[in-house]
Amino acid sequence: MGIDPLVVVSYDPAWPRLFAELGQPLRLSLGDVASRIDHVGSTAVSGLDAKPIIDIQVSVHSLEPIEEFQGAIERCGFVWRPDNHELTKRYFREAPGTRRTHMHVRGAAGEAFGQEPMAGARDDPLMRWLRSTSAVSSHTSSR
Repeated sequence: MGIDPLVVVSYDPAWPRLFAELGQPLRLSLGDVASRIDHVGSTAVSGLDAKPIIDIQVSVHSLEPIEEFQGAIERCGFVWRPDNHELTKRYFREAPGTRRTHMHVRGAAGEAFGQEPMAGARDDPLMRWLRSTSAVSSHTSSR
């Protein structure tokens, strides 16, 4: 198993729609098990060049037992990656043959290592700063 090459592409205005198409079935399937479902990562920042991978963060009340959310997520076409070594989340990926997507399931109370849950990318101070910097603005406005 090799390492995928790093590919960065120009911002695609379809990324928010792609997230919505993934997020709506997740919301229906997870119901109250998920306190939030957010579009996170570089594709969530309007105008920013990015790896063309939609990152989704699902905040659940608790990471254990995984059965509380695993089946609902798998019914939406995602595959649990139990080999993920990061203990702060449960990690799911797209099913083989579908668009590359990363799903990070985290405890809403930041239960692992005392973490606070991530705010959605639109509310995150770093993302607000990135959208407002002249470097990003001048880079993206030249297209």
